[in-house]
Amino acid sequence: MRVLLFLLIFSISNIFAFENGDLKDLCQKYGYQVASEIKDIFRLENTILYKNCAVRSANLKKYTVTLKGNYVYLDSTLLRVALIRRKEIVEDEAQAAVKRIEKFYKDNGYIDAKVGFTLKNNKCVIDIKEGDLYIISGIELTNVPFKYKMMPFKIFSTKKLNEVIGEIKEKLRENGYFDAKINYSIEYVKYNYPFFNKDKFISSIISVLPFFHKIVKLKINVDTGEKYNIVVKGVVDRKTKKEIIKLFVKNVERIDSFYVGFFKEKSTDLLRSLGYENGYVDVELKDNIILISVFFDKFFKHIDIKLNITPKNSKIETDIFDYLKTSVFDLDTNRLASLLKKVAFNEGYCNPKIKRAYAKEDISVYELYVDISLGKQCKIGEVFLNNERVPLNLSSIKFSDIERIKNELIKQYDNRYFFRYVNFEKFEVKGDKVDLYFKGDLKEYKLKKLIYYDRQAIYKLAVKRYFKKDNKITKYKIDKIRNYLKKVGFYKESSVAVIPINEDEALIAIYNKVENRNQIYGGFGFTSVSGLNAYVGYKRFDFLNHNLNLVLFKSMDEERGSLNLLGYNYLGEDIYDELSFTYRYKKENHYKINSKKIVIQLSKNYIDKTISTNLMFDELREYNLEYDLQLQNRIDEKKEIVGIGGSFTLKDFDMFINPLNGYALSFYGNIYKNVEKSFFYKANVGSTFFKSLLNEKYLFSIVLKSGKLFGNENSIPLSYRFTLGGPQMMKGYGVDDIGEEDSTGKIYGGKSYFYNEVTFNKLIKRNVLIGLFFEAGNANDGYNDIFKYKDLGILFELRTPIGPLKLSYANNYLFSEKKSQAFYITFGRVF
Repeated sequence: MRVLLFLLIFSISNIFAFENGDLKDLCQKYGYQVASEIKDIFRLENTILYKNCAVRSANLKKYTVTLKGNYVYLDSTLLRVALIRRKEIVEDEAQAAVKRIEKFYKDNGYIDAKVGFTLKNNKCVIDIKEGDLYIISGIELTNVPFKYKMMPFKIFSTKKLNEVIGEIKEKLRENGYFDAKINYSIEYVKYNYPFFNKDKFISSIISVLPFFHKIVKLKINVDTGEKYNIVVKGVVDRKTKKEIIKLFVKNVERIDSFYVGFFKEKSTDLLRSLGYENGYVDVELKDNIILISVFFDKFFKHIDIKLNITPKNSKIETDIFDYLKTSVFDLDTNRLASLLKKVAFNEGYCNPKIKRAYAKEDISVYELYVDISLGKQCKIGEVFLNNERVPLNLSSIKFSDIERIKNELIKQYDNRYFFRYVNFEKFEVKGDKVDLYFKGDLKEYKLKKLIYYDRQAIYKLAVKRYFKKDNKITKYKIDKIRNYLKKVGFYKESSVAVIPINEDEALIAIYNKVENRNQIYGGFGFTSVSGLNAYVGYKRFDFLNHNLNLVLFKSMDEERGSLNLLGYNYLGEDIYDELSFTYRYKKENHYKINSKKIVIQLSKNYIDKTISTNLMFDELREYNLEYDLQLQNRIDEKKEIVGIGGSFTLKDFDMFINPLNGYALSFYGNIYKNVEKSFFYKANVGSTFFKSLLNEKYLFSIVLKSGKLFGNENSIPLSYRFTLGGPQMMKGYGVDDIGEEDSTGKIYGGKSYFYNEVTFNKLIKRNVLIGLFFEAGNANDGYNDIFKYKDLGILFELRTPIGPLKLSYANNYLFSEKKSQAFYITFGRVF
């Protein structure tokens, strides 16, 4: 289902990109091999470089891809399916790309989908006619000598069709028909059914609409051809005959040498598993009889594999037992010892031994006995990199945890050397300890020159900062540059490569392609509280070495405009600097807000935490108050507020967007001065925990939040106070329904709040979930009765690229005599 979004991009400034003349100069200075690497890194597909350093354009024209007519799938999904990168394509690849898109539609139930393309004015327009989604209600078989049933109301697709035909063909072979021909047709059913399918959740919801899908019946006609009888000779055991026929039917799709040869190979493994030593088969075709002859040396009715491993370890036992089953009659103890050494190492045992391994035969029983001693779990002895000992403190790490040990090695060397890899090579056992050997391509290069694809100056200061002290190239510096290019936010693509020019020196090539330096964007959203909202924005990349972002937002009860300058690595390593100007008008329940705010913020990013500090000035007006006179007399209409604050955030999520596992902890503290009055202080703490369950089918989460205001009652503005209720916190109550009240019962907010939410969701798809939630909290002046308000509800969420669509219903009927319930819809960007 497509979200409603518009996006307009245009370019104003020139892009100073790498040119053919630059490549020629580099080739003449550093040689053909170096220049050829730079050509590949900078993706100069239209450039031909010769060994004599001559350069010419290949005239390989590229077209900008535009998708037209797709309403079911997002552009990004179809471009990925079509293997189209950077929204560009050459003429020779266009036909294959549209075939991939058409196959994708047909495989997902859109049988009538047609996809074509036109090339005009440097654009490749891919025209998509999606058609209807097909639902199959049943199958009608003609001339089929058996019964076949399929559950109705499945999404009908080419993939499903091939599965059904494959099942029917296998059934035909089971009945002796190996040359059958199958034809099919589709018959439309005049009435529609609603249906449910977890893989097409949105389609299921609106399947009641008659124009959205087609109900069809699949009619299959079979020309069976000649019937064959399968005869197995050479064995008398019924189970063996049955298993051989079953294997033949499954693997021989038609009678020819390829399929029969494949069956013969498979039958050897089957016979071994059934107790036949040195068993094999031969196949002959005599008239309408398929004769399968079985040959073997000995047959054992029972095979007993006795495996004893001390101490017990289920993982090692499973791996060894699987191997023994495949080599039961020809056990190679050397190969077994090699496998044991490998699997035992992965479980922390470095000195395993095969104590005994022998086979014993009886009249009809074959017994294989293997006794293994794993010994004691070993500790890490020495760690070597390129045969040189590395002093590491690894007391808390198992020696088999190679990845963690490798990461410790990388930390030791990444600020001293440049290297592309560090790999585990081997281990050597010495008593109860094991020495681990790693190999890496450590180099000590000095920087000769930085080469940029885009020559604008915005990133150069940040990149050169890493070489201010010395010109050594290290992995740490290269990783920092790569991280910087990803975080600055305006490069469509970026990469960093180190290119050696001799034993001691190297070039650094930075590919940093800017699609557009100017961008206009916008979109729509909706909430059941404030109705339809719209926003429009303008971004300018590399404005005064920063990203400039201007956004205008409008809803029924709010207007907002903001101008933001964001820089990264401009003032220091891994430091964001942000300057923002915000104008805001909002109509609250019992008063109106008019605010003009300036904020300066610095943030320092680490791997798992962020520390920030800020300065703020807020020219605030709170007017049209509808409270009692006592409260109105305390509130000044106009205020000038200055503030200083800081925050600390610690987080560890498996994914940055829509995490399934992980946690976050945060603290925000601010000191404010109401210029006309005294100081007041504000503190907020919060924690979030996510845990996926049962193979990521369910998602459990807990949210805890709390805040406290300190200071003179008359100094604290209404809009700085805490309230609960609405689509974000306490969803069973109206917006701002929880807080301190005046004498007439109107809410004006408290000086403290506490909020807790526990959610249990079913993940229908990765971006679609439905679940139950429980909330408890309160907002008042003194942390009194923090669980006073409670509600229980149900939530549906569809996660889209521009924000989630959320529907929630909750009520407090189980917890309070004063009944409250609320239904909220939110969609689009949240401000």
